[in-house]
Amino acid sequence: REKRIPILAFVVGSDAAIANKDIEDVPKKMRLLNSFTKRVKDNNPCDFWNNTDQLCTMVNQALQKQFDTNERIGWVKSDTKGMFTNFEKVNEETLIQLKKKIEYEIIKRNQNIRLAYDFLDSIDEKMIHNIKKQTYIDNFNREIVLEIQGVNLKVSITTRIEYVNVKPDICYYSVNPRFESMDQAKSYKHEEFSINRKDYTAKIVSNIECTNDKRQFPYIVKNKIPLIYEDNILIVHKTSHVVPINEFFHVYQLVFPCRSFLTTILLKNNRENRYRLRTGTFSSFNVHTYEKYTSEYRKDDVNTITIGKWSLPGSGYTITIQEMKQPVRESGSDQ
Repeated sequence: REKRIPILAFVVGSDAAIANKDIEDVPKKMRLLNSFTKRVKDNNPCDFWNNTDQLCTMVNQALQKQFDTNERIGWVKSDTKGMFTNFEKVNEETLIQLKKKIEYEIIKRNQNIRLAYDFLDSIDEKMIHNIKKQTYIDNFNREIVLEIQGVNLKVSITTRIEYVNVKPDICYYSVNPRFESMDQAKSYKHEEFSINRKDYTAKIVSNIECTNDKRQFPYIVKNKIPLIYEDNILIVHKTSHVVPINEFFHVYQLVFPCRSFLTTILLKNNRENRYRLRTGTFSSFNVHTYEKYTSEYRKDDVNTITIGKWSLPGSGYTITIQEMKQPVRESGSDQ
């Protein structure tokens, strides 16, 4: 008891059939037995059994209850409370449930918020799904050149993506941009497309569809892009299109986990600094938490977006252009 070891008491019932050879008949021993039985019943919860089958059932149920509610060293062959000694022999579902128990215990110790359990379960499910897919992006590097041409903007995007552990039948790369007008969609061009340094530009088949004229961006350029399947894939894709400056909006969202992420944006022909780039990042997590892992750098007409460590699917960025307010000239000033 001093060592906090659980005591499980099982006392023979009054209706139990006990063989004569197992019954004490010496007065002194009978008094000692009765005294011990009374002490056990007074100091511990007891179960009373009348036959050996009943005793076996009671012991098994009591032990299982202790295993579930009182984790401690000794229940399993281990020197760490509640831990398996050989995870390789544990099935996947048991490992997932063990992981949940550990995470739930952490939540309990931090205000025990009910919403946190649902959030954790949802994120865990998505993480395991992505781990099982195995494909991930080792390096994402994109350069976006925005060239001002009067009231229009020529948008040139060069993307370099290195995929690792590419699995068969996974569509690891697709590009189907949306536009506000048919003219914008028609301006979209594939200038270069290669996989593992082999040119596939001529094999891309594109067509324009109007999915819903009530949408803000109803015109979609659907591209059938040829893909090959090897363990490691390097894609280089350069596109261009033209949009009015005041209608420019660019967004990108990762589909696979990404180890290294960098996007550089250059604004050209920005005379008198009339326009300014506006960039932002987002993810599946709370944006204030996510800010610890992202950085944005701006110098003149160059912006960079970096997501450090690992980026989860759903992470990405947005880019817009803001026209700066021009200073009002005073009456009579030099023209």
